[in-house]
Amino acid sequence: MDSPSTGSSPSSILPGGTTTIQATHQVVPSCPNHETLDPNKAGKSWEIFCGLCLERQETDKTFTVESCKHSFCSGCINKHVASKIKEGKHIVSCPGLEDCKSVIELEACSSILPKSIAEKWNESLFEALMTEQQWKMCPKCTSYVEKTRGCLRITCRCDFQFCYWCAEEWTEDHRVSCQKDEGDQEEED
Repeated sequence: MDSPSTGSSPSSILPGGTTTIQATHQVVPSCPNHETLDPNKAGKSWEIFCGLCLERQETDKTFTVESCKHSFCSGCINKHVASKIKEGKHIVSCPGLEDCKSVIELEACSSILPKSIAEKWNESLFEALMTEQQWKMCPKCTSYVEKTRGCLRITCRCDFQFCYWCAEEWTEDHRVSCQKDEGDQEEED
């Protein structure tokens, strides 16, 4: 790649075929699917060739996945994230090359996402955490509780008592009527 003749810093080719263009002490990575175009050749500002929509976009209208440095236009990232959330996924992977294992973080792209998509993604992440941590919701006040030890009878901070297994109100005969296997129930305190 020839360096621009207008006083810009030279370009270089790194091992693995990655080309970089250096400008104002900033190195911008590129790859065949995500080409960074020199402003002296392409226009007034840096542009990214989006590997999804195959259009050139100014860098201020793009999103870069931090862990792999793949860049896409904001519109394509919006559509990609929205489709993954609608599929019920809470982990959104980079839409780059097939072998890319990077993950897009909600915090990194929430500013370019529509508020409704960001909220749905946040809810999805929280639900996944609840499932992973085995948290339950109090049926009366909807606060989340975590059982760390003891029996299945939970007393919430709102003083409502319920079964941690089935979320039904705890009664004196509940232990007998709960559908949880008796071998799994622990002794009451």
